Amino acid sequence: MKISLKNIAKIENAEVTMDGITVIAGENNTGKSTLGKVIFSIYNSVHDYEEKIKNEKLNELINLLKSYLRDLTRKNLQGINVPRIALMRNFFEVSENYETSIKKRISDRIDNNELFDFSTLNEIVEEYNEFIHASYKKIENNVEISEQSDEVIEELNNIIELPADDIIKKMMTIQLNTEFGNQINNIYNIRKGEIIISDKQSNDFSLIIENNKISKISNYSSLDQFTVEYIDDPYVIDRLSDYSFRTLDIYFENHREALKNDLKKEMKPLLREMINEKNTENVLDFEQIDEAVNGRVFYDREKRKYVYKQPNKSETLNVENVSSGVKSLLILKTLLLNGSINKDSLLVLDEPEVHLHPEWQLLFSRLVISIQKKLGVKILVTTHSPYFLNAIEILSKKNEINTKYYLTEETDKDQYQVVDTSNDLERIYKKLAEPFQKLENMKYES
Repeated sequence: MKISLKNIAKIENAEVTMDGITVIAGENNTGKSTLGKVIFSIYNSVHDYEEKIKNEKLNELINLLKSYLRDLTRKNLQGINVPRIALMRNFFEVSENYETSIKKRISDRIDNNELFDFSTLNEIVEEYNEFIHASYKKIENNVEISEQSDEVIEELNNIIELPADDIIKKMMTIQLNTEFGNQINNIYNIRKGEIIISDKQSNDFSLIIENNKISKISNYSSLDQFTVEYIDDPYVIDRLSDYSFRTLDIYFENHREALKNDLKKEMKPLLREMINEKNTENVLDFEQIDEAVNGRVFYDREKRKYVYKQPNKSETLNVENVSSGVKSLLILKTLLLNGSINKDSLLVLDEPEVHLHPEWQLLFSRLVISIQKKLGVKILVTTHSPYFLNAIEILSKKNEINTKYYLTEETDKDQYQVVDTSNDLERIYKKLAEPFQKLENMKYES
């Protein structure tokens, strides 16, 4: 798989291959994370895209109908002997029950691409009247279809007929802007942004971005095969117990919210959990990781928060009190054991060495190698650690894993290119060693 970027965030130009392990090295603030954010945004938008499009249409249709019925309720029932506040409070209760009832019918219309007409809308209003009378005995009047029904029918049909390409374009634009803070394009030039993902087995996916909006997209269906796990912050595990209000825009969570939700995934029923754990441990060597992290994270219903528990110990430790290094390993271990990382995953590890002692950097690199070799996961790693880079280099050669190496280099003010240095790793080590050389020179300064 080859990914090409032009004028995306800080990256002016990049062409990166992901077939095994891909390492991008470089200094801070040089755009190393850009590729990972792009991969997460695109694949997260496209995964199960048909179901997402249907849900978007369904939510819009239901909300439009509820708004229309609320207006009818105010207009048709305002003269009855029921307090206005009580009437509207009752409407919301009725509308929730009505929504449950009507969803199946609306869902079928989306599947069959059936348009609305006056007769269909009248049936919906009559069913709504039945809900009102059943839940509020004092109301005898009926809500009647309004003169503006033609406008409502047109709006409903516009939603039904929305092209899938337009919806995907909008969804992916929102997802990319969520990751890049509404600055997908480079702020220092006005050139179009371009993303191309090439795969020998399908046509190239491509999109054009202008003014932080996708203006053209093609062949997105070829990307529906993978999910992405993007890990860049071990402290996300501290926020597992936080309540997050989720709107209908559930597809536009940033990569940390997505990671948090995957970490909170319930283990499968007991027998399936045992099978999943056994299969994972059969292909992955957990002995070394268990020496450092031999416990599990789970939700303690009494404490009402997530805790860490080690075997043969009765006490649990709040996850906030676990060291950052242990958290880094716990995240990977949890995602492997609950099935979030599997053969259909793309794994992005953004500077995983930051919270790890050099010895644990070696341990972490062994786990990365094991995940790739035995599960076949395509892995993208960014780093500025010579220890971690060297560990990946040695272990990937030893295990005959296809590994590509890249370096970010400045081309203009706050614009960078990603250079393939797979055949010139000394170029990366030299760059990463510059601070050590500066310190060495300082020793001899007068």
